[in-house]
Amino acid sequence: MTVSDIIISALTGVAASFFVWWWTFKYLVPKINFADSISRLETDENNSGFRFRLKFENSGSRNIIDLQVLIRLRIKGIRQEYQSNWEVVYIPTSSLDYRNVAIVRPASSGGLRPLLEIKTYECEYFKKNVFPQQIRDLANNNQLTLYDVLEIGAEANFQILALGYDEFSGSRKFYESKSYTKNDIINGHFDLNSLNIAINVQPEYHMIDSQNDNLPFKQFLDQSTNLITIFGVLNALFVYATTIDNKTAQAFLLPSFFVLSLFVWLEIIKFALKSSDNSYNYDIFYFLACSIELGLIIYFVSIFSPLLFLVGIFAIWFLFTYLIAMAIVKILASWLSKRGEKARKNFLLLIFTIALIASMLVLKLISPMVTPLVEKIPMDKSILK
Repeated sequence: MTVSDIIISALTGVAASFFVWWWTFKYLVPKINFADSISRLETDENNSGFRFRLKFENSGSRNIIDLQVLIRLRIKGIRQEYQSNWEVVYIPTSSLDYRNVAIVRPASSGGLRPLLEIKTYECEYFKKNVFPQQIRDLANNNQLTLYDVLEIGAEANFQILALGYDEFSGSRKFYESKSYTKNDIINGHFDLNSLNIAINVQPEYHMIDSQNDNLPFKQFLDQSTNLITIFGVLNALFVYATTIDNKTAQAFLLPSFFVLSLFVWLEIIKFALKSSDNSYNYDIFYFLACSIELGLIIYFVSIFSPLLFLVGIFAIWFLFTYLIAMAIVKILASWLSKRGEKARKNFLLLIFTIALIASMLVLKLISPMVTPLVEKIPMDKSILK
């Protein structure tokens, strides 16, 4: 055997070994998908009153064995002297009761999707002095929830970490979920056959917002002063805009101030509903606030009535177009399913064109009945006349 043969054999062996290693750890590894949300349910099984659960699935084609699942919580700015640092806390899960999840079968072949509980109330780390007194008290009483700890510090999030072995190759791989925040927590049960949550309409538990319940009316006024002030300023600007001689400027300013005023009004009403102690002061406040906004709406409609009517006509036109197009598609559904993708796109465009023309004909037919109503629209106060 020559030197060149030895070199070629050695390089071939190294290349073959590298290929086997790459193939094994690239393709013969566990595959895991995590749910996009965390489930929250009320319970009397623990002192916190809530149960937070995560869900994942084996999206590969082989079993995953000896799966270890961890929850890594990160809190920024918890230490006053290091505001930019992150505090890392590992939270227990129900899998730790059995050390690891023994086996997770592929979801594609009927395997169940594991559900694990996040047991924040069992985490001893939150009893340290670095955390606020309120958090320490909840931790000492085993009442601390995942939602509570996600409101600590300047920023907080957590990830699901999983390590498991492929049953066939024996290779182990590390997976991590997206970073979850408190906005990813949803009231409801997970669906049996998916990673989605069937949402329950329940009052949302919120450690800090609960302080806004049943406020005395004077305290409510103190906390809503900024909103009420902004609402008054926007209404004053709306009324002032009606005195401007330039009709074009009015056409832009009036809708802008009106919509902004409406948004602020909705925030005031939501805050009042949350804070109400069922006193007569709140009832009078609701009545007056609704009366003010109703007056603004009536005034706005009187000014923009022709424009609003035109918008309504266009909405009806597009509604007719949609209904006619859907009816045609439903009739031709079986025929369209047998055509290629390009042919389907062309026929759908043709169907939309036919529906557009048909809806115009419908509006043309009903126009004699609508014309008398249009002539009754008051134009004396409109800035569009």
